[in-house]
Amino acid sequence: MALASDEQRTTDSPWAIAPIPSDVPSPPRMPGLADILDESSHVVAAPAPRGMLTPRALEPPPHAADFVWIAAHGGAGVSSLASVSGRGLALSQRWPSPELGWPSSAVVVCRSNAAGYTAASRLLQEWASGSVLDVEVVALVVVADSPSKPTRALKARLHELSGAVAQVLTVPWIATWRDTPYSADPAVSRVAAAVAALITKEEKP
Repeated sequence: MALASDEQRTTDSPWAIAPIPSDVPSPPRMPGLADILDESSHVVAAPAPRGMLTPRALEPPPHAADFVWIAAHGGAGVSSLASVSGRGLALSQRWPSPELGWPSSAVVVCRSNAAGYTAASRLLQEWASGSVLDVEVVALVVVADSPSKPTRALKARLHELSGAVAQVLTVPWIATWRDTPYSADPAVSRVAAAVAALITKEEKP
């Protein structure tokens, strides 16, 4: 009994697959791991920064100042720090715009809780990436969010953040602010003076 040819099998069976013609081009090769590795060092290249994520101040500053308190999140306390100390300008989740007259020196401000440290970390990473080359972050200012002592986990988070800035300054819990906002406190004056000293040190040749 003679065997059926390929053409007969294709015609007779609806499930049969016809042979691939020899003149059909091969599909394009997809890039593999070797294509994204540096063959000389076998290291995956880091992605290029996508640019600045935090917006800039769009208006000129209300008055002259030596530095800016930048809130990493809402409720960080920058308005209180600027008002009580009489030093610096307050910005909430904005980078200053030196071309509009804002100071180029700044401190990042956050509360001493996990959410505050996460917000501060995002800002500091953005600054360290080179997205805001015309702004110099001289310190991280941490404002206590309660009279309680920080937990071990929060201490560890703050220790990690301390490696991203030259100085970490802390503002203790100020109970009087609950009843009398913007009341004077020596701790705020000390922190503001420390920031001013850091800026003076940076400006010296």
